[in-house]
Amino acid sequence: MTSTAISIGPGSPITLPKRSTSDLHRPQRHKSEYGEERAVRLLICNPEPVPEVIGNKATEDAAIAWVMQLEMAAGRSPRDTRYHGAPADIESPPRLIEVKAFGKSTRGYDLLVEPRQLKEARGNPDFYIYVVENVRQGDPSLFTLRVLSGDNLQRLLARAKEYRYYGVPWPVADYDHCPLGLDTTGSVQA
Repeated sequence: MTSTAISIGPGSPITLPKRSTSDLHRPQRHKSEYGEERAVRLLICNPEPVPEVIGNKATEDAAIAWVMQLEMAAGRSPRDTRYHGAPADIESPPRLIEVKAFGKSTRGYDLLVEPRQLKEARGNPDFYIYVVENVRQGDPSLFTLRVLSGDNLQRLLARAKEYRYYGVPWPVADYDHCPLGLDTTGSVQA
């Protein structure tokens, strides 16, 4: 069996098994203005239709699972740390990875990071932000990955803007009973 090596960032090769030329296509590599490889799209044919990913949590879960597979293929041992108080989503020694998952492209939009993630990213050279795009369509072979790390990440962090906002819980029951349109007469009692 032959294999194809790809890279998800500077100095991070991944080797994937090559099934056949119809199953595995060469990844698309995009060079940044600095000449670094910045994005990869894995095109592995999937003959089965894949359901669309719906909802923020499902989008994040799909992206995390995909990144964990990429990290394992790269020979690292990833661990999901989302619910353990860690400053990032995945520990994959030596990398600490914050995954930003998007249903479609995030081109031209800001990336939102928590204060503790910003602090960790500024002080830890092994902090990475993996931007996973095109998740909503559901087929992992069509997800795209953009890796921010090192000097490129530090350059972007230097321009970070602080925002202050509040998250207002909106339970499903309240959502379901919320009036549609301009009708404001319906209300839900707590």
